[in-house]
Amino acid sequence: MSSRSLPLLATLPFLLAPALGAAGLTPRLVKDINLLTLSQGSLPSDYVTVGNLVFFAADDGETGKELWRTDGTAGGTYRLTDACPGQCPSGPARFAVSDRQYFFTASDESLRRNLWVSGGTPATTFELTSAAIPPLTGNRRLWVPALGLLLFTADDGVHGPELWRSDGSPGGTYQVTDLWPGSQGSDPRAMVLFKDRVYFVADDPQKGPILWKSDGTPQGTQAVRDPVPGTANHPVPALLRVAGNTLYFVAPTPSQGVELWKSDGTTRGTVPLTDLVPGPGSPAIWDLIALGNRLLFVADDGKSGQELWATDGTQPGTKMLTHLTPADAFHGQGGDYYLSPTILGNRLLFGVDDGDHGGEIWTTDGTPAGTSLLKDVCPGRCTGAGAVWSVVGKYALFPGYNSVRGQEMWVTDGTTAGTHLLRDICRGSCSSYPFLPFTTGSQAFFVTSDPFSPSNLTQRLWRTDGTSRGTFQVATARSLQGSGGAGFGGAVLGNTLIFSAQDDAHGDELWRSDGTPQGTGLLVDINSHNPTASSVPYYLSAAGNDVFFFANDGQHGFELWKSDGTAAGTALVHEFIPGLEPGFMPFSFLAAQAGGSLFFKLVESGGDTGADGLWRTDGTDRGTVRLTNDKVWPGQICAVGNTLFFAARDDDHGTELWKSDGTPAGTVLVKDVEPGFAGSEVDNLTAFQGRLYFTARMAGHGNELWVSDGTEAGTHMVKDIAPGDGSSSPAGLLVVAGRLWFIAAPDEFHPQIWSTDGTEAGTVQAHLVPDSDGYALVTDGTRLLIHNFISSGGGALWLSDGTAAGTRSLGAIPLNPSRLGNQPVTFGGKLYFTAGTADRPFDPMLWASDGTPEGTAPVPGPNGLILLNPTYLQVFAGRLVFTTPDGGLWQSDGTSAGTVKIRDLAGPGESGIGAWELVPAGSRLFFRSFDRATGEELWTIDGP
Repeated sequence: MSSRSLPLLATLPFLLAPALGAAGLTPRLVKDINLLTLSQGSLPSDYVTVGNLVFFAADDGETGKELWRTDGTAGGTYRLTDACPGQCPSGPARFAVSDRQYFFTASDESLRRNLWVSGGTPATTFELTSAAIPPLTGNRRLWVPALGLLLFTADDGVHGPELWRSDGSPGGTYQVTDLWPGSQGSDPRAMVLFKDRVYFVADDPQKGPILWKSDGTPQGTQAVRDPVPGTANHPVPALLRVAGNTLYFVAPTPSQGVELWKSDGTTRGTVPLTDLVPGPGSPAIWDLIALGNRLLFVADDGKSGQELWATDGTQPGTKMLTHLTPADAFHGQGGDYYLSPTILGNRLLFGVDDGDHGGEIWTTDGTPAGTSLLKDVCPGRCTGAGAVWSVVGKYALFPGYNSVRGQEMWVTDGTTAGTHLLRDICRGSCSSYPFLPFTTGSQAFFVTSDPFSPSNLTQRLWRTDGTSRGTFQVATARSLQGSGGAGFGGAVLGNTLIFSAQDDAHGDELWRSDGTPQGTGLLVDINSHNPTASSVPYYLSAAGNDVFFFANDGQHGFELWKSDGTAAGTALVHEFIPGLEPGFMPFSFLAAQAGGSLFFKLVESGGDTGADGLWRTDGTDRGTVRLTNDKVWPGQICAVGNTLFFAARDDDHGTELWKSDGTPAGTVLVKDVEPGFAGSEVDNLTAFQGRLYFTARMAGHGNELWVSDGTEAGTHMVKDIAPGDGSSSPAGLLVVAGRLWFIAAPDEFHPQIWSTDGTEAGTVQAHLVPDSDGYALVTDGTRLLIHNFISSGGGALWLSDGTAAGTRSLGAIPLNPSRLGNQPVTFGGKLYFTAGTADRPFDPMLWASDGTPEGTAPVPGPNGLILLNPTYLQVFAGRLVFTTPDGGLWQSDGTSAGTVKIRDLAGPGESGIGAWELVPAGSRLFFRSFDRATGEELWTIDGP
């Protein structure tokens, strides 16, 4: 160990783990709560249409989830390959589609994802390469019909992410060129097809990110334009879009900031188009959309706020189309981004909030005079419609809401007179909640939920031609949610819809519909095995030695249960809705323990059963009490001693701070910080030194840090960090080393790390790391893990005990700050945490650090494989335990050999175990798990 690591390691708590025993940790079933039998089905998903076939993933009960195909008939539906031999699932996922081939990725036995291709028969389905790993995220692959090539980004472990090509054969799949020699890689991305070539952004070691083009050959892969010559440190060109014969994109300029560019594909013809913010300033630009030969885009020029613009490719022809009142018109009241552009004929339909009508659908022909509100679906300031979903013939479909009809499907022909409710499926003010339509030629399909069925799990499939007369129901099923309830999944095959549905006899299987009731039904029963039904325990929350959760025993629907880790001590606590019909599954659940009781907030998944609100339970039916009424909508909750604090909104006060002693009478408003309907927007509730700290907005002071002892007089601002009306907007509150830490911006724009001892004088900026454009803070309870980053890329990772002397750099690691996990733990003298890197921003890895740069690196899994997306990190029974997205339950001692799946430690012939929601309670670790013998039930691991 180097001498410079000693001071830091001396301050780390040493939780030295004993060597893993041969038996490892042993999971066991707590109780099989739901004893009913139910066909699980084959869980078909990931539908893709190629020619006259639909490819999809399914599990026949023998080979795991593998690639299948169908031509719409039972005889033409069969499995194409077993990419991961045996019962292990390869999890085929769409990569790209040509006119005759389906490119997909699949996992092998080592969990490595390789590139495959299929022509629709077993003989034409094979692996293209295992030499490189292609990414699953971002615009990093594109089929070029004129060249007959797939161009994509892949990493072979030697050259880093570089440009590859494939003609659909193993011999024709290889790296095109090495734009950045070495393991760094150029990371080609943002690919778009233009003039039979692929244009993309890639990194150059001297020039930084620049625009390139390729025809799939080394000599035909060329740089198009370096937007800022002479430096590699500049923003990345982005938002590549083609309109007519012009390629548009957003990129930096040498002297005019980041602006809109245009290109004819040549270096000379690639030039800046706009200077929306004159001089070196930069506008904010979103969503480039082609409407004929025009390009439409949303931009904020610093004066007008977010507006819709259009350009014909010339500076005089670049004009603002809208003049909206709110500065954030396209982001709505809750921060949701509207727009969702849809082209209907020669017009663009889009969602926006103009400040007078709430979020509604607008229409434009690309000119200021032709841009207007289409219809005020919910009259007044309420939001009636935010997005158009699909086009069928001359009509566009969208979900609309108002207080008279609820949320139903609406239709428009692009005119105000032709915009109306399609059909009031749930008559009156109730809602049918239509979602995700599929268009098949002259008809569209969509799904609605029955608000009076358990968990809205009775769902109905409808077809429409855009008219009320042509809208009718074609099927009813227990669920049309598709595999895992992830949304209506399907694909169009000619005029037929291929989709997932579940009924009582077959589970989740493959269905088809031609748009008639008699032509809608089960296509083939792929998995005829009949495993047990599952109670599906969700929202596990520890309270003392017990764990509370929601589960369905097949008799009461989803209700509140608790367990002490024994079968006898596992029982139903409370029925919110008596009987099986209608039960419900909460849409949202938050829990906290205070004063010997468990407080929890429920948000229903649908219907109006009166269960929404704040509750308290002592573990008995009689002691489970609703604390708020229908006029109070709780948000965040936080326990401080015996008091439960929570943010809540009501019609009189807006969102303010409330508290509860566990009784309805003792559940009251603490203080009306900002009188009026909007309220003070209370947020970031955090317990510190026996009091509650939170953020709130107040006239004359902006959004600042507040404290409360539970009384009105004892609720006040800690410090006005951004004096006057400005807001420092504190965020990321953490307690470390006897102080409360947070991020704040005294000038409203440049965030800094601050800490407080609870007094105004003791609230100060912490100069622990160099100033940066932003920070991410997490803690293991004793140390701060800090990532400071700059918007143009780069940054460093730091470990700190809260003092300048105790702050050490872990190296200039290019992390994605939004993927720094919030659950680091200390184990075996090292800090373990999850983080995504700049080259894999959406795939966080498990990292370990001994407090030195050389000792900070990803934790290798079996055979050196890096484990992606680990969650629920826990130190339990002298081991590091965590889960992965495939449901894998893992233990690790920090070495490759000692990192193993716990399910692999089961005896011969025992069922495999996946795991979700690891929750320690007492001496046990509880989790939800599945095996073929009992279904998805509550499991535990006993501690020593």
